[in-house]
Amino acid sequence: MRTEIQQYKDLFLKHKGKKELIEKELNKSEKEKDKLDKRLQSIEKAQAFIQIVAKDTQEGIKFHISDIVQLALDAVFPDRYSFEVQFEIKRNQTEASLDFYEQGKKINPITGSGGGLVNTACLALRMVAWSLGRTNPVIILDEPFSNLSADLQPKAGEILRELSDKLGIQIIMVTHNRDTMIEIANKVFDVSLHKEGKWEISGIKEYRKE
Repeated sequence: MRTEIQQYKDLFLKHKGKKELIEKELNKSEKEKDKLDKRLQSIEKAQAFIQIVAKDTQEGIKFHISDIVQLALDAVFPDRYSFEVQFEIKRNQTEASLDFYEQGKKINPITGSGGGLVNTACLALRMVAWSLGRTNPVIILDEPFSNLSADLQPKAGEILRELSDKLGIQIIMVTHNRDTMIEIANKVFDVSLHKEGKWEISGIKEYRKE
């Protein structure tokens, strides 16, 4: 009888020990949970703050991009095209959509004005990207208005110079359009390459000084 009592006592003590251990682990887990909850709250507050800052930043960039591109479009195509940039959250990432409108109707820019619309918008967007980055304020262009009709070339040249002044970007441009681009340039260099069977630089002449 005594042996059975001792066995029950030992079994009781064993389960009591397990209970105390479980309670200890549970208490530890609850404390860890409280720490994680507080950390999660801090992360959520930080995330909310970042989202506010990101939204304000995006709005600033949005207006910067829209203003510059619209300035270029208005100069080349007065009262014809409008441009909008919208930021959207997709797949937990911020994406930008660039929309073009002709007299209020959304259009595909590739088919607009024989490619001149794309030339003008792309040039403005490239210059905006340069102005927002930390790269040297120098951009090299190779026939940027090749798809623009001859009657719009002077306007494109003027907006190119205006964007250069407005964004503080130095532009080095290669072009065969001497008549239009010489008029808007600060410096013009005439590079002639000719020799039978082989091209070579025959001379560089500065036409105009700042």
